[in-house]
Amino acid sequence: MKKWLRSVLIGIGVLVVISIVLNVIGRPGSSIPADAGAFITANPFDLSQIRSISAFRSCEGHNFSGDNALGEEETYRTMKHYVEAIGSLADTEQRVKIFAPFTGRISQIGKDRRGSQAYVSPESGGEGWDVIFFHIDLLPQFAKRGAEFSSGEHLGYANLIDAANFDISLRNFGIGRQLNDSPFLYMTDDVLAQYAGVGITLDNMIISKEARNAAPCQLAPGESGRDAFYARSEAGKSWITVQQ
Repeated sequence: MKKWLRSVLIGIGVLVVISIVLNVIGRPGSSIPADAGAFITANPFDLSQIRSISAFRSCEGHNFSGDNALGEEETYRTMKHYVEAIGSLADTEQRVKIFAPFTGRISQIGKDRRGSQAYVSPESGGEGWDVIFFHIDLLPQFAKRGAEFSSGEHLGYANLIDAANFDISLRNFGIGRQLNDSPFLYMTDDVLAQYAGVGITLDNMIISKEARNAAPCQLAPGESGRDAFYARSEAGKSWITVQQ
């Protein structure tokens, strides 16, 4: 093999290895794969309508766990956020607005006991990741798979009939895998600044894997498995109040 060709092949090999390593370790201090980027460019909520948000990996509600963004298995923790409306908007519908977190499309709609589960996919950036809104009613023009929208566009409303909160999660649906992470870790600085203005930061919104492992969620008596509910004593411990 000619010397120059060998050098080229070695160079390509080195670049491939570097790329793999960067994608595994992600950004310093976070679990974000390096190629994901900050693709959430608009706030999904009108913060004046929101009272509090539960932290990622909380012990609120029920078990919602699986592999994290690095493909590491996590169990018995809530790897999504509950969003509680202000008191005057509890038990309402067509009031609490939901906005598109980026330019993209509706990739899937599932039935829910209150409204629908809406999976939204970005047009660019965040390949494989979907933001999922639970318990929402989409506006008619977006209530179909493939419907397109622009960042910040009004998509629908939270369905809060007989409830005070709804949910949001971020999942990556790859071949033979399903990864979970917090949407807050993928927000642009402008969006994060809106939350910082009401007292919500990455520091208080994200419970680390290590911290949760050291303080496991306590399950309700007789509960186990995929949708196990937590003990009542866990309720209310991991809500961050929006400072209006």
